[in-house]
Amino acid sequence: MSFPYLELDPSGVYVTGAGHAPRLSERMIEVPAGMEPSRFMTSYIQDGVLVPRPVPPSPVPVDGGWEITGCPVGTQVMVFDVIGGELLDQFTAAAGNQDYAFSFPDPGTYRVEVDAPLPFTDTKTVIEVPE
Repeated sequence: MSFPYLELDPSGVYVTGAGHAPRLSERMIEVPAGMEPSRFMTSYIQDGVLVPRPVPPSPVPVDGGWEITGCPVGTQVMVFDVIGGELLDQFTAAAGNQDYAFSFPDPGTYRVEVDAPLPFTDTKTVIEVPE
């Protein structure tokens, strides 16, 4: 017999692993029957209830480029040229609700990574800039 489980970080708040095991160890909690454990990989415990972690702001097109608005303090944004394999720009929000505007130098494929502080999840957005 195996149990569907979620593994929690040392603080007992954030889900760091999921799967099936013959027994539950100290930092594991059982997932309700019929639910896939991997579904909870972006969850955390808030007030004793397992809830989805919030998603940080995403890049949106604006006149002349792109913008990410309302970044929580400590959010890091990295803009990569996928084809060239290089980091084009990096930003860290020094204050809460900070905005970050950027543009792409040429047509191509770019990846924008937004790494926000906990409890937020991290996101990766691929943007195609046509010729």
